[in-house]
Amino acid sequence: MKKRLLSLLLSAGLLIGVALAVALGGSASDPLISLRYLEDTYQASLLQQVQGKVNAKSDAVYQGALNHLKEAMISKGMVTRETIGNANLYADGFLEMRLKKGDTISGITGTSVFLLAGQVSVSFSKGAVINVTVGKTVPSGTALAGWQRYLAGENTVPNFVVQSDTAVISVDGYYKLQKSNATDYNQLAEALYKMGLFKGKGLDYGSGYALEDKANRIEGLIMFLRLLGKEKEALACQTPHPFTDVPAWCNGYVAYAYEKGYTNGVSETAFGTYREIGAKEYVTFLLRALGYQEETDGFQWSTSLDKAKELGVLTKGEHTMLSTTQFTRAQMVYVSYYGLSAEEKAGGSLLNLLIEQGILSSRKAKSAMATVTGTRIS
Repeated sequence: MKKRLLSLLLSAGLLIGVALAVALGGSASDPLISLRYLEDTYQASLLQQVQGKVNAKSDAVYQGALNHLKEAMISKGMVTRETIGNANLYADGFLEMRLKKGDTISGITGTSVFLLAGQVSVSFSKGAVINVTVGKTVPSGTALAGWQRYLAGENTVPNFVVQSDTAVISVDGYYKLQKSNATDYNQLAEALYKMGLFKGKGLDYGSGYALEDKANRIEGLIMFLRLLGKEKEALACQTPHPFTDVPAWCNGYVAYAYEKGYTNGVSETAFGTYREIGAKEYVTFLLRALGYQEETDGFQWSTSLDKAKELGVLTKGEHTMLSTTQFTRAQMVYVSYYGLSAEEKAGGSLLNLLIEQGILSSRKAKSAMATVTGTRIS
């Protein structure tokens, strides 16, 4: 309705404005208004003016409708004035957001939540929460099922709490967001994306990052090559390799890494493209990127976490985290982001190397890293 009203007002405004312009005519030296002037200057100016007036009017009407909805809900006893006051945000239609562990969405009667990725639980002291997708109420403490919609019933104040490291949800209606102090893997992914080092999986939700997915070998290899600044060379590589399970889209990455001795397969003929990669395997990649080698620096993939802690590449807390949790794309992003600043065996850092190679500008790196407000796990 709001969009239709806007379209009608814009069309009417343009017709009236153009008619007025033609009627007024031009100057003595230019008695006719040119078509270019109408299309390039006058129409654009008029559109901006009409747009501003329509926005001001429609926003006022929209806010008035929201206030009316609030009062109606209060008068019918569906919510208290205090409760609806605490839900200080409103999502018109499903608003998608990326959240981190411990973040909480608090709602009121009519609030809907749709889980797209990750793990989220709902709790409430009274009332009911309905899984609209299957048509059943759920008890407090329920873990939400993915791709199903949950609705808060009358006199219900639900709290939707993120249990996984990251999650993607959509919310509709009144809500309040309470942020936790947990590690923000979403920020790290966004920073790497801005630096051109992380590109996601092309999903149409959660920025396509898929941080909740388990990491696999090809994803780990590609990230490793980007940290080295060798992705462009890898994409152009046509050297043959012995593996029969490598799709065409990533053939260059595997061929380049195999030729350089960065990686071997899981067997003589299989690279293990989509096999899960663990923290130990990925940290081995990182140590190699920093110039360390198993043969000369006294470690194996099975002891890579210990070696990384010894070298100061990982903190004690990071070592514990990587040793005890599932290695997802979120953890891969974490290790990669902080690995950029780790000291190389020969001195310097991977970040400086990328800047020196012209792959990343210092201005872009500084701007991207400034968006990370969280701290490392110590």
